[in-house]
Formats: sequence, structure tokens, C-alpha cells
Amino acid sequence: MKDRVVQQATKLVLEPIFEAAFRDCSFGFRPRRSAHQALERIRVTANRGAPWVVDADVQSLEGTLPEEAEIEG
Repeated sequence: MKDRVVQQATKLVLEPIFEAAFRDCSFGFRPRRSAHQALERIRVTANRGAPWVVDADVQSLEGTLPEEAEIEG
């Protein structure tokens, strides 16, 4: 029960901060946004003559760079 309360309190504090930083064209895993809204945005934008649409899904970057490319901090 305590974990859930802490999780919810953290969400209430952090969500507005991150939401303000996201672009309006971002729909993935955001509150009050759906796949239907994303598709509608694509339809409207394409009808206005947009030449391309970008869809990206980053699954895992860990272990994909060679060791010498890693940034030391």
C-alpha cells in the first residue's frame, strides 16, 4: 500500500514536468493521448502535403556501442 502511495505522489509531481518538455506531436505512452489521435494527426498532416512521417521505437541501447565509444563521466 505504501509503495502505491509513493508511486502516485511521484507521478503527480513528475508528470507535469515531463509533459511540458514533450513536443505536441509525441503521442506514445502519454496521458490523455491515444493511437487514434496519433493516426488522425498523421492523416491531417499528410493531407496538408507533409512529405514524410517518422515512427521510432527504441528498444534497447545498452550494449550496442563499442566500448571505446562510451562516454566516461
